[in-house]
Amino acid sequence: MDYKEDLEKDAVDFILENEETIGESITSSKDFDKFTEDNEGYDLIHEQILDNMALTIGDAAYIIENCTNQADDPGMWEGQEPTQAIQTMAIFSYENDIYSEIESKYEELVEIYNNVSSINQDDERTILKKESDDFKKALSIFKDRYCTKPLETNQEKITALEQWLRLGGKAGLWSGFPLGSSYIDMRCGVGYSIPDVKDYNDYDKKVAYLVPEANGLYRKDVEKLIKKLKRRTK
Repeated sequence: MDYKEDLEKDAVDFILENEETIGESITSSKDFDKFTEDNEGYDLIHEQILDNMALTIGDAAYIIENCTNQADDPGMWEGQEPTQAIQTMAIFSYENDIYSEIESKYEELVEIYNNVSSINQDDERTILKKESDDFKKALSIFKDRYCTKPLETNQEKITALEQWLRLGGKAGLWSGFPLGSSYIDMRCGVGYSIPDVKDYNDYDKKVAYLVPEANGLYRKDVEKLIKKLKRRTK
């Protein structure tokens, strides 16, 4: 469980989920502040990340302990009960951090785009197509940096699947959910107060990309797949 890794993942997911809107902004030479103003980027961040953020008191304490840009305006939680005040502080602290992280990733994507951009035609339609093509190239480079890629060797797949089994056992999560479909109930917040469960939940999503053929398999079928992969390595 790592706060900074979660922060980066949320930021990368936001960029990829809004790639069309962000692409239009970047190819129009808008900086991040302009993106948040003209393309309602600030509202998008709230709608997709913050508005439905449910925190337990344990989550809140973890965020406040690990955040970089802690909220420090007591007016934000003035008049609230202590528990609610801590949760409010944590949400605003996470807002500060995620906003900063998304800005960093946006600027990184701008830099990549500028490096691959080669627009030198005068025809407007040609320029628009070139801008689109160059942004696709930039986005591909960005994805290569941050997105999980499927494992290639059988031994790598075996190791990943065995780790999934170990984490599931440690978390005590041998319910009826197949690989890739676990989730944390909103009543448990985002999971920082239940680290074993959060580690399993995060890895469950990751391993579904690492070993695509295992996605959707139940535990017994995963164990069968591991045996099959081991036979292939002999």
